[in-house]
Amino acid sequence: MANGNECSIKVICRVRPLNESEERAGSKFVLKFPTDDSVTVGGKLFVFDKIIKPNVSQEYVYEVTAKPIVA
Repeated sequence: MANGNECSIKVICRVRPLNESEERAGSKFVLKFPTDDSVTVGGKLFVFDKIIKPNVSQEYVYEVTAKPIVA
């Protein structure tokens, strides 16, 4: 249960890697990650409770997002 200083809702942004089709087409990854909780797209900054970068495992995604809810 959340105390007075903590919100019980978290917003997590998961960024996927380029897929095979995008890589074959020569697409470039345009996102930048200035901090663990922010991402920039075209110079515009977006802040979340957490950013999950494209190079992490599905197990890590579960540990960070779902496990705290179901544990």
